[in-house]
Amino acid sequence: MLIPRDAKIVIAATSLRSFVFGYLIVLHAIFLAGLGFNALDIGILITMASLSSAILSLGGSLMADRYGRKNSLIFFGSLMTIGSALYVVTSDYFLLIFASVIGLIGSGSGAGGVSGPFGAIQQALLADETTEKERNSVFSINSFTATLAQSLGALSAGLPIIFQELLLLDILDAQRSMFALAAGLGIVYVAIVTFIREPRRPKPKKIIPVKSSRVILKFSTFRAFDGLGAGTFNFLLAYWFFVRYNVDLAELAIVFALSELLAAIAMLTAGKLADRFGSLNAIVATHIPAIAMTVILPFAPEFSIAAVFMIARVIFGSMDIPLKQAYLMSVVSPEERASAAGITNLVTLIPQSMGATVTGYLFQFVSLASPFFISGLLKTGSYSYLYFAFRKVKPIREMPRNDSR
Repeated sequence: MLIPRDAKIVIAATSLRSFVFGYLIVLHAIFLAGLGFNALDIGILITMASLSSAILSLGGSLMADRYGRKNSLIFFGSLMTIGSALYVVTSDYFLLIFASVIGLIGSGSGAGGVSGPFGAIQQALLADETTEKERNSVFSINSFTATLAQSLGALSAGLPIIFQELLLLDILDAQRSMFALAAGLGIVYVAIVTFIREPRRPKPKKIIPVKSSRVILKFSTFRAFDGLGAGTFNFLLAYWFFVRYNVDLAELAIVFALSELLAAIAMLTAGKLADRFGSLNAIVATHIPAIAMTVILPFAPEFSIAAVFMIARVIFGSMDIPLKQAYLMSVVSPEERASAAGITNLVTLIPQSMGATVTGYLFQFVSLASPFFISGLLKTGSYSYLYFAFRKVKPIREMPRNDSR
């Protein structure tokens, strides 16, 4: 299969940002803890970043459908650069919140960095460049390369230890160097995006999508509960390992990198599963083991066993990411794709961000295990709803021939 030129550029840009996200998801909370902030402080900061991501996701995607998706990516890439640079020069809690809010640092980007304003706009651009037949495969390739980059990023989270020894830096300054790298790669991201040749398309007559409103409403309901379930698990997972098993950054970096690498390989099979068994069936079936691993994880008696459970959870929990993206882009009106992705991202990220604060509170005052059980319950309910709400809503490629004429 030949991937179109502009789709390749989008995939490259997505992978670069995913690399940065890969090491920040390991490093970020631990860096904040090193500055003296407790779990609740960290949870609140991440919540603020995620709320910002949600708001910018909706506003940015609605404007992208009307005023250009390429320009929107350049704008958000510039904000990412500025926010990362602020982390290099300040330790003030409120300035760090500001940096996180504008730069989306610590926000829930998901595997491959696919959420937030970046993800919504990139999904719409990819959908524009692909046909119904090839969409599952191209989205799977995009998720594969992004997740592979994220795994390399996670592995890079161990670099501060090397910097500390070679350059005789204290650990916080060594960790700050990774935020400086993020700022530099933000500039590279903007440069890559400028090469996209965005075609002219009809502007939607209304800012809020109308043609696809029914589908978006139902899919948003699923994403809201799914996001809350993810928020109580993902954000502080590295911090949980750090506190529960007293492991260092180097060990965490290896585990997170391995999990993302294996998840990337698994994503390549996702498109084939959807083509054979149907998109919805593949989405639900691949997530069932992920839910089971989430509930089992806090019972692990030692780090090595917990790492195996976590890796299995990430593999199965990531396989449906490209399928959900491709499915939504296939069942909404083409001129409303970015808006649809932005709205569903909004209703994902708001409850997801609340999950970070809830998790921080539970870690601080209840137990380290409780967020995992809550996450499993929410995930079970959300995927059950998805199946029953969409079992009759099929992409054109999955319709019987006499229904697709």
